[in-house]
Amino acid sequence: MNKDQITFRTAFIKQFEEHNSDLFGTIIWWRGHGKYIHMNERQAFDAYKNLSVKEINQVICEILLPF
Repeated sequence: MNKDQITFRTAFIKQFEEHNSDLFGTIIWWRGHGKYIHMNERQAFDAYKNLSVKEINQVICEILLPF
């Protein structure tokens, strides 16, 4: 994983845990709260914007691997 993927993964896992491990809820929250993420999680927002769809999917697959 590259640096942006690790940064995104950290922020995504934080929200994943706050959403009681609800993947769909976390994805919907992430997509709908861009302004919040931009203002409060600037590093994660920038990392997310730098990633390709394939790289984002790799992060999500890694998060789901234990399940």
